[in-house]
Amino acid sequence: MRTATRPRRPDPHGLALATLPPAPAPQPASVVEPPGLTEILAPLRAYGGPQPFGSREAAELLDVEPRTVTSWATARKLSGLKLANNIGWRFTIRDLVEFLTKRYYAARR
Repeated sequence: MRTATRPRRPDPHGLALATLPPAPAPQPASVVEPPGLTEILAPLRAYGGPQPFGSREAAELLDVEPRTVTSWATARKLSGLKLANNIGWRFTIRDLVEFLTKRYYAARR
């Protein structure tokens, strides 16, 4: 049995995904960091490895044990993504920079 193909319906909003303009590139923040924070974040900004990475790699970058990174993530002090119990947590450089920046300014109070 042969079925007839239906003509494609037009986009109700008149927009096709291919015609949308590209998103503008994010502008760098013009925030001046204190020298101590710049030194702390330097190894993270120099990291050129794959992302996202697991708790072992995050622990190496933060110079702590992997168990500490996992406990920070479980306590929601460090943002990340938990994939499954057998896979574990995944973090990005942005997560680690945000975490260290918050801790730096909290310690300065």
